[in-house]
Amino acid sequence: MTRPSSRDEPGGAPGRPREDGLLGGDRRRLPPGVDVVELAGGLLAGAVALAGCSAPPDEVRAQAVDSKTHVLDVSRDVLSRLTALGSFKSPTLGTWSGCDDIGGRVMYHVTGRLDPAPETARPLADRVVATLQPAGWRLEPVRPGEDDPVTLEAVRGDVNVQFSGYASQPFVVFDISGPCLEVGDLDVGLMAEKGETLTVT
Repeated sequence: MTRPSSRDEPGGAPGRPREDGLLGGDRRRLPPGVDVVELAGGLLAGAVALAGCSAPPDEVRAQAVDSKTHVLDVSRDVLSRLTALGSFKSPTLGTWSGCDDIGGRVMYHVTGRLDPAPETARPLADRVVATLQPAGWRLEPVRPGEDDPVTLEAVRGDVNVQFSGYASQPFVVFDISGPCLEVGDLDVGLMAEKGETLTVT
């Protein structure tokens, strides 16, 4: 979190009074995320970090690892239920991607494609819905009334499962994603990680 800027700073908040004197001067010299505390009688107690600042890098990385592990576990469970419907001909890949235009936020997701078995008699998307529903994944249309592509979605906890089917294609594509995480400067390193190929059995 960045501290509120004073009126005389670039981007200062309109209507915020200029802070003159010792306290105002000290605040203008502090780095973002740090402020000074003023005690009764105008005494300065020293610089303190503002609440809401970024968590330590080790804690952020541990949270990211936990999220990735959870998404992979859910993906293996969901996709293993679909092996009787067809095959995963293209690689099923787990990767980090950005989820905010200004950076600092990422999510882990697993993407791939399910091709139907030769004997499939009805649309594969319908069979996916019927197969996953008993396991608690109630896939619903993301945009009701849209017929091509049809995108179906189910959310459980912080994991989102989507399948999309196309009128001109027999296969469905899927995206299983976790939550959007605040990771700050670690976003570049996470997104640079090599993707993980899942073997679905």
